[in-house]
Amino acid sequence: GLRRHDFDHLYDAVVSLLNELDIPSDLAALNVREDQIGEIAQKAHSDAATKTNPIPATVNDIETLLSQALSLAR
Repeated sequence: GLRRHDFDHLYDAVVSLLNELDIPSDLAALNVREDQIGEIAQKAHSDAATKTNPIPATVNDIETLLSQALSLAR
């Protein structure tokens, strides 16, 4: 795997590129609100791409992930 230094360098490069391209860094920057998480999770769960996840996720799993993502910044 990547050494910590390599990961940090890659992470910094990705963050820099996102900023340069003015791509939002988190759900709050996309104006996602806590009360929208249930609907977003339902749609994500029913998306065809969800079936290819290596670990199956329930709607509740996705809601938890989104709630945590909403409260964190890059």
